[in-house]
Amino acid sequence: MDEEDLLALMASAVTPRAVTVLVPAGLTLSSGRYGYDRQIVSGLRTLGWQVDVVLLDASFPEPTDEALDQVAKVLAECRDNALVMVDGLAFGAIAEQLERVAHRLTLVGIVHHLLAAESGRDEDAVTAVAASEGRAFRAATGLVAASFGIARSIAACGVPRDRIAVVLPGTDQAARAAGSRNREGAKASTPVELLCVGSLVPRKGHDVLFDALADLRHLPWHLTCVGSDVLAPDTVTALREQIDISGLNDAITLAGEIDPAALERAYQNADLFVLATRHEGYGSAVAEALARGIPVVSTMAGAIPELVGYVGGAVVPIDDAAAFAAALEPLLSDHAARARVAAGALAQGAGLPRWSDAATGVSEALARFAAPDSRR
Repeated sequence: MDEEDLLALMASAVTPRAVTVLVPAGLTLSSGRYGYDRQIVSGLRTLGWQVDVVLLDASFPEPTDEALDQVAKVLAECRDNALVMVDGLAFGAIAEQLERVAHRLTLVGIVHHLLAAESGRDEDAVTAVAASEGRAFRAATGLVAASFGIARSIAACGVPRDRIAVVLPGTDQAARAAGSRNREGAKASTPVELLCVGSLVPRKGHDVLFDALADLRHLPWHLTCVGSDVLAPDTVTALREQIDISGLNDAITLAGEIDPAALERAYQNADLFVLATRHEGYGSAVAEALARGIPVVSTMAGAIPELVGYVGGAVVPIDDAAAFAAALEPLLSDHAARARVAAGALAQGAGLPRWSDAATGVSEALARFAAPDSRR
């Protein structure tokens, strides 16, 4: 080892690894995307990284001109060779801003799912989003994909496989959910408590879930939906009208965003977890339910079938309210069946990766992407 290599090694030993993380809206939102970002930031700091979080405008993934100007300013102020990691909700929408600085910054995107896969857009809009996202992916030094399916989708955009790292979301050990029936003073007639965690956006399929539940109104249940109600105002309005028309106002609570402690209480109170999603990169909220032994009824989206397995609940075709209702009905009506599936859910959850594993995976990916011989 020559003197120059020795000095570089000494410098790396005393200089903290540094990364700037750009996240739209903030790190406190309850969806899986923000949970991933929040846990990775915390985990990287535990591993000795210096992490600076920059909060971007909440308008992403359809940014205003002001939001794009903010991104351009943040990137322009980064020193040469700085490591910048951007949440995928913004990354795919800022191709032009990324291309301007790709020659001097190490740019890493965290991809939870492709923006072009979001529901509710017309064909022209999907084409435009896909084009922007592809440009952004190809401008990146590296990309962190939250599932193997997402990695394949990124590669299909023309990104070399060695520039993609798959880091599955983690789950931390959590107390087994007691459920509503085990609360002090609960009666046999206590409604089965259903929980859905996901932003009120078209992709999450709340409309399908509500249609399924409308067919099960003869059974005792109550649904709490946790997740942002400001990202897609038209969708929220339509969902509220759907609840009203179906006569389910007393049975469905749209709780909006809640703090982490309240979210944990919601999981602990849940008897069943339901998510009629149309597309998922991974399904972090499903994993969190399984980790607490909560049976899951969801769809064949993303990695959800692998997460739920054969014993953790049921998965049905996407956009099939009748199939969703058929899978949910026996778990609503039969306490013994629900208890058996709860045991299976707990077993599935026990085998899931931990957040410490995810943080280590992202740390290793960032170190590899930032290595001088990996830069274009």
